[in-house]
Amino acid sequence: MLIDKYNYYLIRFSDVHMIKEELISIFSKKYVKDYFIRNRNLILLGIIIFIISIIVGYVYNDVFRNIMLEAMKNMNIPLDNPIDSTVALFLNNIRVNLLMILLGFTFSVISVMVLFVNGILIGFITSIVPGHIIFLYTFPHGIFEIPALFLAMLGSFIVTKFEIKILKGIFQNGKTFKGELHDSRLMIKDIILTIILVTVLLCIAAIIEANFTLTIGNFIMSLL
Repeated sequence: MLIDKYNYYLIRFSDVHMIKEELISIFSKKYVKDYFIRNRNLILLGIIIFIISIIVGYVYNDVFRNIMLEAMKNMNIPLDNPIDSTVALFLNNIRVNLLMILLGFTFSVISVMVLFVNGILIGFITSIVPGHIIFLYTFPHGIFEIPALFLAMLGSFIVTKFEIKILKGIFQNGKTFKGELHDSRLMIKDIILTIILVTVLLCIAAIIEANFTLTIGNFIMSLL
């Protein structure tokens, strides 16, 4: 009895140690590099969808005018306090991006719709606001925020791949859920890394947008 209990705790300790090692490996330079290489096609797919949605929003701006104007009015971000603005921007963006990743369990259908709506909004704004104004007041934080959006879409696609693998393994190949989880370790690690990268990028974007974007834009505009 005592030996069985010892073996049980030994196995549990080994499992915890293995999980710890797997998580630590996520932060290695090689893993991050391989992450982008093996997921490059899915990243490209998200970028293509986004570009198409921007074109749609720009070309058919009259169709989306009322919807987009209403959406822009509902973006209630406090501007009086930089700290409040940073937190509000971060929470708003992280909520949308994490939701996109989670909605990968809907086979990424809703996530693609969210990405498409974001693209349409940008395309619509581009059609009514001069290009240099958009560039000046979005580029400083946009270089972090838009890649985060692409990674969130990637995360959704990986979740969908994970879901399909689990379902296929259980219902077609007769595997157990635990067994499929073990075989899907790489996908799970990719999802975790995606969430970390998205969170870091959006945190940086929120700080820049709330504290620097407007100042930089106004300064450059004063020189023109």
